[in-house]
Amino acid sequence: MGGLSAPLNGLVAQQVRDSAGIRIVTYERNAAPKQQWRLESKPILQIGGTADEGPTAFAGIAGVVRLSDGRIAVGNASPSEIRLFSNSGAFQRALGRNGQGPGEFNQRLFRLLRSGDSLIGIDNTTRAQVFGPGGDLHRSLQRPHLPTSGGAPMRVVFGVDGSAIVYQAETATPQSRAGETLYVQLYREKSEDQYLPVLRVPAYQSTGAPVPLNSIVYGPAGRVAADAARICIGFSSAFAVTCHDHMGRPLMSIRRAFSPRAITEDDRRFYRDMLLAGAKGAPPNVTAMVEDVVRRTEFASRAPAFGRWMLAQSGDIWVSEFDRSELAVGSPTFRTTKIPLRWSVFSPDGTWLSDIRLPAHFRPFEMGPDYVIGVSLDEDDLERVTLYRIRR
Repeated sequence: MGGLSAPLNGLVAQQVRDSAGIRIVTYERNAAPKQQWRLESKPILQIGGTADEGPTAFAGIAGVVRLSDGRIAVGNASPSEIRLFSNSGAFQRALGRNGQGPGEFNQRLFRLLRSGDSLIGIDNTTRAQVFGPGGDLHRSLQRPHLPTSGGAPMRVVFGVDGSAIVYQAETATPQSRAGETLYVQLYREKSEDQYLPVLRVPAYQSTGAPVPLNSIVYGPAGRVAADAARICIGFSSAFAVTCHDHMGRPLMSIRRAFSPRAITEDDRRFYRDMLLAGAKGAPPNVTAMVEDVVRRTEFASRAPAFGRWMLAQSGDIWVSEFDRSELAVGSPTFRTTKIPLRWSVFSPDGTWLSDIRLPAHFRPFEMGPDYVIGVSLDEDDLERVTLYRIRR
């Protein structure tokens, strides 16, 4: 392997091409991004934030995307439907409804994806409904029938040829050894009965404890982000992102020296409070089970090297710092960060373009060349779709 250490536009970085021609970019501890981007303080657009009934009253937003003509699609969980709004925020129509037939979502809309301007709604049974740009139903896909067993399989992205990348996690058992690594298998779904294994990725380390909680809270975890051309993966024990094509061939890797912070008692209290809040009002046997889980929860001593990451519409890779709300379930109060979070942005070739802070009480769902769109919460925990402009 040959290497070259050199400044990269003022950064301290090392660029290496190995024998397979894979680009590896390494940032030392004193490296810095080229720029500091920021969001405009006032959003371009907000939709919702009302307790009144109607299309702008959201309950459990499962995804937000901005289409090429500026329209905004919002995946709403209850009732389960995809709501389309104009670029000025006016409601236009709803796609899908609760049900088990074509174009319907069983019990709960779980995730909203898009492929170009086609919209894909995935329900809690992992069925997928594909709507064309005009809102007509193109395909109704049943739960993926993978050749292996494991956790619920989930389509995470659709390629340019219409095939999907499907994610399936291994599941821990009461006999799992403490420290044992569980994995995620990624498949390329060429049809509903033809699956090609693509990548096997570390997911988390088991505690080995015979309780419903099978991973070390705030411990290292696998991360997968994908778009129509790439799959980017990593395990947060270190700051390392590797991107592959949809056949699993590696393309580029980013590595950054990083010193994670310690997990604090406030972090631990946040997680315990979240679990107990979810059991409020539950039958006594359920409450007792949750309290037992709280007592036996294992926490990591150090925070992961990164939190979430996402692939922007421009192809840039956005990587957030550790966010304890990422693991939260239940009330939006726990599922949205209470402090501004720093994200690092890398170009498709690994150049560290910028750091940018996203505001507190805001969860991003899509990044574009000059915008970020997601969900913000007000003081009453009402959800609101919020679009910000990026200033470079």
